[in-house]
Amino acid sequence: MRALVIISRLRLFWLVALCVAYGGGANAEDSNLDKILSDVQESLEMPQENPPTPLAQSRAPATPEQTTLLDSDEDKTVPESFKRFIDSMWQNQTSNNPDAWASDFAPTVNYGYAASGSVGRSFIRNDRAKLIKRYPERSYQMIEVSNLKGFDDKISGVWKFRYSFRGAKLASGRAVVHFTVQWQGDSWQFVSYSEEVERD
Repeated sequence: MRALVIISRLRLFWLVALCVAYGGGANAEDSNLDKILSDVQESLEMPQENPPTPLAQSRAPATPEQTTLLDSDEDKTVPESFKRFIDSMWQNQTSNNPDAWASDFAPTVNYGYAASGSVGRSFIRNDRAKLIKRYPERSYQMIEVSNLKGFDDKISGVWKFRYSFRGAKLASGRAVVHFTVQWQGDSWQFVSYSEEVERD
């Protein structure tokens, strides 16, 4: 019993060490999200007797220095295709091409920045074009993607990141996105996207 507790604590220590080793935030130009997510997923899949408190509850609150981690309250495997979607979406986040950003959304989306709620992809594209025009220089730092639920043809979760903009004025802060993506034949796409921004 004591050996199991020690092994469990060593496993938790390894996960914390993984966060530190990969710290520094994600950059769109230098992203190793897939490796990080695979390492975390492998650790979540290890069979355990008397497992420790789930990672999502036991770790300290995320800071900008931490990198992306996926954790779930369900005993299911995060699809590789979803990990690739997160990596691709993160690249499109920093792009100055509004079509690249809009490509991550379904043809109809429940979009938090629309007064009517549900909008088409052209609205997403035009909304992004306004942001790019106002802030042509933007940098982002991934904090985490967490609270994942679903894993069949629909996945919901929370995505957190920091941002810093230069353009019409300086702007920086932290954003929390509540999202749902759905498998649309050959790719994941946002069907629901609601962002809460905390400005510095």
